Amino acid sequence: MQKRWFAFFVRDPENAVSLRRLMALNFGLVLGLVPGLIAFEAAVCSHAFCEEPILPGMPAVVASSSPMNPEFLTAPSFELEPEPSVAAKVQVGDSLRLTVQGFQGGGVGDIKVESSVPVDKLREEGFELLSVPAPVGSPFPAASPKPLSVSVVIVKAGKLTLPALGFRDTSGKWVGRTNPFPVEVASAIKSDDPSPEKPAEGLPPVSLGFPWKLIVAFGALALALIALGIYAGIRWSRRNRKGVASKKADGPPKPEDEVALAELDRLEREGFLKLGRFKPHYFRVSDVLKAYFGKRFTFDALECTSGEILIELELKKAASEELLRELRNFFYELDEVKFTDRLPLPDVAEKLVGRAREFILKTKRLPPITSTAPVVAGRKP
Repeated sequence: MQKRWFAFFVRDPENAVSLRRLMALNFGLVLGLVPGLIAFEAAVCSHAFCEEPILPGMPAVVASSSPMNPEFLTAPSFELEPEPSVAAKVQVGDSLRLTVQGFQGGGVGDIKVESSVPVDKLREEGFELLSVPAPVGSPFPAASPKPLSVSVVIVKAGKLTLPALGFRDTSGKWVGRTNPFPVEVASAIKSDDPSPEKPAEGLPPVSLGFPWKLIVAFGALALALIALGIYAGIRWSRRNRKGVASKKADGPPKPEDEVALAELDRLEREGFLKLGRFKPHYFRVSDVLKAYFGKRFTFDALECTSGEILIELELKKAASEELLRELRNFFYELDEVKFTDRLPLPDVAEKLVGRAREFILKTKRLPPITSTAPVVAGRKP
C-alpha cells in the first residue's frame, strides 16, 4: 500500500509534535501577513502609486472631504472662464474646460486642485472634477508660467453652480481659490421625446450587403485560370502528338555509329577544306568523335577534354592499347590545329575524315548473333 506523505511525521511522536508546531506557525504567519498586506496596499494606494500620473501641464486633482477653513477663505480668488472651444449650449455629459484667469503658479505638477465640498456633494451639484492637461508643446515650466485650466464633467441639467475650487502648493498651503461659477445646462433628452425617462434603445446591428462585386471578381479570376489551364493543356497535347508523330515517322533511333558516319559525310559535302577553313573542319571532326564515344560508352564526352576522354576509354577498356595510342595521337593533332595557329598539310587534312571513320568502325557495336540451326519439333532452339 502506498504511504501517505505525512506517514513519517505521524509514526514518530516527536516528529508529530513538530508537525503540529509547524502547522501552527504557518497558520500564524498567514494570519499576520494578511492584515499587513492589506495595510501596505492601503498605504501604497493612498500615495502616488494609485494616483493618476501627473503629466506636464496636468494639475493634481483631489476632492476635499473637509469643510472650508479660514486659510482657504483668505486665499486670493480668481474667476473661471470657459475656453473658446466650448460650445455655446452645454448639455449633460459634456466636458467643460475652464481657465483660471490671472492665476500664475509654478509648474502645474506642483499645484493640487481641490473642491471645497465633498465628492458626493459635488456630484449632487451636477459636476465631476477632472484634471486637464495643457496642449502638447505648451507645458507649465516655472520660468514661464501660464494660466491654469481645469475640467469638469456635467452630470445634471438645469441652472447649476460649480462650487469654489482651491489650489495648494507642495507645502500644502492654499495659494488660490476660484469663485463659484454659474452655468446653464440643457438636457440631452429631446423636448419632443414621448418617453423621456425611458433609456434609449441600442441601435440594431448594421446589415452588410452581399459582396456581389467580390464574388464576381473571384469568379472571373477562376474562369480565367481555368481557361488558361485548358489552353495550356491543349498546346501541350498538340506538341506532344507532334513529337510522337515525328518519332514514328523517323522510325526507331539509329545506332550511334550510323549517326556519326552520316555527320562525317555531311562534313565532307560542306567543303571546308576547299575554302581553306581548317579550324572549323577540325572542330567538327572532334565534336563528331566526342558525341560518338559518349553515346557508345555512356559518358558525357562533349563536356570532356581529349585527355579526359582517353582516360575514360582506358577505364572502360573500350579498345586495345594500340588503338588507344593511335587515338591519342589523333586527338593531339586535332587540338594542335584547334587551339594554335598551326596549319595542317593539305594531304593530312584530307585524310582526317577517313581516319575518324576507321576509329568509329573499329569501336562500333557488334551486330547481334542470330541462330540459324534448324528447330527440332518439340524442342526450343
